[in-house]
Amino acid sequence: MEKIAHTMQCRLRLLSGVNSTVRALVRGCLVVTFGLGLISFGSGKDVWRKVETRYFTVLAQTDDREARDWARRLEQFRISMESLFPVDEAQLEPVTVLIFKRQKDFNPIKPHYFSNPYELLGVFQRARGRNIIGMAMDSDEEKMAAIIFHEATHWYFSARPHVNPTWVEEGMAEVFSTFHLDGNRAVFAGDNPGRYQTLKGYGFLFVRDVMNAPPNRVHSADGVQAGLFYAQAWLLMNYVLVDGELGGINALSLYLEKARSGMPLDVAFQDVFDLSYSELDQRLDRYYARTRFGEMTTPALPAETLLTGRDEEATDDDIESTQAFFLLQQGRTDEARPLLERVLQRNPMDPRSYEGLAELAEQQGDLAGRDHYYSEAVVRGSTNYLAHFYPLINRLGMFMNMEAAADSPNPMEVRKTVDALKQTIALRPTFFQAYEAMAGLMGCIVEPEPSDRTVLEAGIERFPGQPILVVGLAAYEMKTGRAVTAKGRLDSVLVADGDFRITNYARKLLLRLKAQVDMVWLERSVKQGDTDQAEKFMSRLRRAPLFPDERQRVNALINILSQQLNLDRARRALDDHEWSMAENWLKEAASDEMNADVATRHASLQAELQRQRPHKP
Repeated sequence: MEKIAHTMQCRLRLLSGVNSTVRALVRGCLVVTFGLGLISFGSGKDVWRKVETRYFTVLAQTDDREARDWARRLEQFRISMESLFPVDEAQLEPVTVLIFKRQKDFNPIKPHYFSNPYELLGVFQRARGRNIIGMAMDSDEEKMAAIIFHEATHWYFSARPHVNPTWVEEGMAEVFSTFHLDGNRAVFAGDNPGRYQTLKGYGFLFVRDVMNAPPNRVHSADGVQAGLFYAQAWLLMNYVLVDGELGGINALSLYLEKARSGMPLDVAFQDVFDLSYSELDQRLDRYYARTRFGEMTTPALPAETLLTGRDEEATDDDIESTQAFFLLQQGRTDEARPLLERVLQRNPMDPRSYEGLAELAEQQGDLAGRDHYYSEAVVRGSTNYLAHFYPLINRLGMFMNMEAAADSPNPMEVRKTVDALKQTIALRPTFFQAYEAMAGLMGCIVEPEPSDRTVLEAGIERFPGQPILVVGLAAYEMKTGRAVTAKGRLDSVLVADGDFRITNYARKLLLRLKAQVDMVWLERSVKQGDTDQAEKFMSRLRRAPLFPDERQRVNALINILSQQLNLDRARRALDDHEWSMAENWLKEAASDEMNADVATRHASLQAELQRQRPHKP
């Protein structure tokens, strides 16, 4: 009771602060760097090992056992998380782990503040589809593992399309940072001595402040308050998930569902947990007083089940390309370049060096260089989705420009680009920009393929509520004779009245849809020889926005109509015995290629002219 009274008296307000450097050291993530010149990594006599699992590649400067142990732990972590909180596995990006034998070997590529490396036990960097963990084995094992699994939790939940309240994101990461293997059990939650001691030393924040704290307030708080937030988020999440008094995972899932629906967090809290914030403050005090905390467990799989990939000696290309990407994620281009150039010199067919040089060029503002290197990487078999994406969309100038996509004058290039976008999506099914660009290009596809529809429908399912994908699918349907369905989709986008570029694209497609109807009537009128009706539709279609192949078709119909009109004039001239005039109209009708019906009628009128025309003696 004395401890409870102490914590109740010491609750603090979560306030904004200015000490971002201290905050960064609490999180272990701030990167402020300056060049250090050419770096030499480790000792030349060290042998690196490479162990692969489904999602992790471990490169270890240590012995085989350490490499396999970390590969197993990380893969087991993912599988255990999957059993508790399933996610779309296609959204998970692969992770590379660099394990140095000594801190002195790790120091050159650690995030630096001016010219000094941060004293970080481990670093988890995520940028541009690359996830790299760096650590050294002469660190405090328990503290280093806590950092790695904290960030691995963020990596895992990044596969979900929505962002959770800050206390949930960080509370989850803190609870699962204690992951460890215990015989045939994988263990989460439980005790977290560091966070417990923080609360013991500094007291508690109000639960209302913790559960409603926006990310910017947490990330700008000073070191003590940021540490308190993480500590209390850990305790609160542990209480929600493990204790069971508040309903566990099911209650948390319901709370998050209501929050995502737009319900205010205060209302969602009251609705799901059915208690006041002050009551939760008291319950949390009692929970903290236990001093020992419950665990969550899942079965641990045997190592041979988890370690199904390659287990071999790592190459210099493996090590130096990964270290170069690690530096590029920190913006240290001058130090990354020599590493990439060495990889390129040793193996000109290795796409990784070109991928790295592309990222380097982009950071330096050289977009043409970026596209060149990415194109070279693709030629060498790169499976990096950005390598496939950037060159093609910049070459055609269609990225994020729906009107340009709909008006493209080169259908062959558009088809080629759509196929390249589908390849990008196959490599990274969760890359929204590729779906977006493909949808924009559907407006000028001449011959759509069934696979186009399949990809767009998959995008709509993966990214519900994105109107550009709906418009892209409508464009496909217009091209394949599903006008009614297409019009329904376009009307739904216009009713929503969102992004003006997308609504303009939808309006243009609706105009084309109307033009398609006019084309049907034009075709019918021409076939029936109803030139007056045909001329009305022809006049409208001359001004209509059409697909390139539709414009060709209309021009052909206009040509036939023009020939029919000339033949009509020739007919009238013959009836009036104006043989010279009839001859001129027949010549006009024959100036362009004629279809079978027009050619038959032309031959008939020509023969009649020959019969009727008086011959000079």
